[in-house]
Amino acid sequence: MTVIDPKLGQQSDLIIKASVVKIAWLLVLLGLLTLFSAFCIQLQPVWGWIGTILFAPLFVLSFYVYRPSATYLRLSTEGMDIVNMGRRFKLHWSDVEGFHLGNVKGDRQIGILYTDAYLEQQTAHFIHDSDHAWLRDLYSLPLDSLCKILNQWKSTYDQRQA
Repeated sequence: MTVIDPKLGQQSDLIIKASVVKIAWLLVLLGLLTLFSAFCIQLQPVWGWIGTILFAPLFVLSFYVYRPSATYLRLSTEGMDIVNMGRRFKLHWSDVEGFHLGNVKGDRQIGILYTDAYLEQQTAHFIHDSDHAWLRDLYSLPLDSLCKILNQWKSTYDQRQA
């Protein structure tokens, strides 16, 4: 994690990586579901094979999707890069009003409040992709701390406020 050096006045990026513990729990859960499905082949062959065919590829795919370098936030003076499961989404500070904590179907997440001008341009993205509107609890920091950091960086580097 690199931060701003106040003595030199140099500005660096801040990278917030995904939590290895949270990702490990997801992998363990998928692995257990795969093993359970394989075991069920002996008891109820139809349901056992359906579960195995469903969960085994997901378990293997999860090693690629949830690798540590595939999910992170990079904060810079221009904005932030949201990299989630290998997909990159660039967001400028001037396109954001702020960040807030919220619940989506009982799951606590960080909501992104966009400016009206940005929403008018990008409406199609938000209809099909909720990753553009919410940050899931996948990162190494608690959501409260992460939300405060995002709002601090936004207020410090937003060009509209200058």
